[in-house]
Amino acid sequence: MSGLLTGTAFTNQFPEINTTTGNGSDSLQGLVVAIYEIGCFAGSLFCLFAGEKLGRKNCIWLGCFILTIGAVLQTTAYGIPQMIVGRIVAGVGNGINTSTIVSGDDCVRDEYLTDGC
Repeated sequence: MSGLLTGTAFTNQFPEINTTTGNGSDSLQGLVVAIYEIGCFAGSLFCLFAGEKLGRKNCIWLGCFILTIGAVLQTTAYGIPQMIVGRIVAGVGNGINTSTIVSGDDCVRDEYLTDGC
């Protein structure tokens, strides 16, 4: 998100967090950026309790769906409150996906590793 924070279109839309001119709030900017991680934590907690019942594929689909909703909310944000809600929602989706999808080396069997990868 750091590249967006200094962009002209972004700073015009959200002057409350424009810290390049000295008029924006540093703490509000930090909240908008960091609140995504809170959503990720909530999404991974959701998988802790509901992941076994839903199954892996359904969790991945649900995470992608929630992440898409969060991306739409952020893209169409007209103010800081909507941006914060969009970042939380996208974070929940990302938390579900990152706690469900394992890294590739965990799923690879030994017979596939014989080609020298």
